[in-house]
Amino acid sequence: MNQPQATVPWLLTRRVTTTPRHKAFVYARWQPLEALRVIPNVEYTSARWSFRDGPPSGYLMTDNFVLLNAKVEYQIAPDWDISLAARNLLDKDYQVVDGFPQEGRSFVVAARYQF
Repeated sequence: MNQPQATVPWLLTRRVTTTPRHKAFVYARWQPLEALRVIPNVEYTSARWSFRDGPPSGYLMTDNFVLLNAKVEYQIAPDWDISLAARNLLDKDYQVVDGFPQEGRSFVVAARYQF
């Protein structure tokens, strides 16, 4: 008599990809002048699984990374402020998905009107 073969369900052979096990974000807010705010932050993301289609295909682990970011805001009028934000100040090379490196150091200048 043949015994039924035990099979591993499809879901158990798969891994959750692009989701880190641990993630942390810490920031501070410093206001040296009434109109000026400085907001540095540190972002930590642990390693995560990624899937590579080919060759060789399969699951692999991307590295963890730490990013240093900052934002400076200045209120130029009661309803207006301008800001300069910088991400990845140390120009760290990292990947969220294998084979797709993230941009290096980047800057954003913005103006905001509140009504």
